[in-house]
Amino acid sequence: MSKKGLNQYSGYAGFWRRVGSNFLDLFIVMFILILLTFCFVFVIALFHPVFPPFPIGKLSFVKSFISSLPFKNIFLPFMERINFFFWMFSFELGLVVIVPWLYSSILHSSSLQATYGMQLVNDKITDLKGDRISFWRASARYWLKFVFGLIFVIGLMDNILIAITGRKQAFHDILTGCLIWREK
Repeated sequence: MSKKGLNQYSGYAGFWRRVGSNFLDLFIVMFILILLTFCFVFVIALFHPVFPPFPIGKLSFVKSFISSLPFKNIFLPFMERINFFFWMFSFELGLVVIVPWLYSSILHSSSLQATYGMQLVNDKITDLKGDRISFWRASARYWLKFVFGLIFVIGLMDNILIAITGRKQAFHDILTGCLIWREK
């Protein structure tokens, strides 16, 4: 990176700036998920599609479990629609996994070099040389952050590193060679 490029940054983004931008991004991603869910439900309600059988052997295990419950009469109206519920659950699970990944990876690797939450707090992501990161590096960073966050102790240690490292890098930043900068 040239000296001109370094002049646009006032330092590394610390823990609380990153928490704030992640919190803002959480609301944005939740809005996108809710919007996509409503669109999916609207299409289903409008066109009444006939769902093919869910690929788990006619869902007999679920039907037998529900029929063994003491209050099974509550669930009887849903037994005919169980195929629909499994397709809907699969769609939602896919959305919850794919949308945040694409949101983060596409925006980090774009010319903006930041998600919308990061833009609101004036942060940018670069590689160690100060250049824009690729989509694949942004994806690796996202999935490492996701995995470390699933394991609470490693996720906690990952965030503690931001406070104690010189360049304010979390473990997923160190592994992928990324830096988060504060803009002037």
